[in-house]
Amino acid sequence: MFYNVADLKNPKTGKTWRQENAELVHNIPLGTLVEDIEEGIRLFVIYQGRDCDMEPIYWLSPYPYIRYPNDMAMEKMQWIGGYCEGDLKIIKKNA
Repeated sequence: MFYNVADLKNPKTGKTWRQENAELVHNIPLGTLVEDIEEGIRLFVIYQGRDCDMEPIYWLSPYPYIRYPNDMAMEKMQWIGGYCEGDLKIIKKNA
C-alpha cells in the first residue's frame, strides 16, 4: 500500500500534515511584486492557490492584475505558478 507523506500524522499535534497545511494562510497579497529567489525574476502575485498537500502556493504574472477578464484561456497563458512562499522575496506590497 502506498501512503502520501501529507496523510501521515504529526505526532505532536495528531493532525495530518495536509490538515496542518490547510490551516496556513497566504501571507503574500495579490498584486504584490515578488522576486523568485532562485531565478531573480520579478513578477506580480496574480493568484493564490494550494498544492496537493494543501500548502499555500502562488501564481505569478508580469501584470499586477487580470488583463483579460473575459478570456481566461488567454489570461492563464501569462501565468506561471506553483511557487511556495519560501521561494519568493517580497519587493513591494500592493497598496
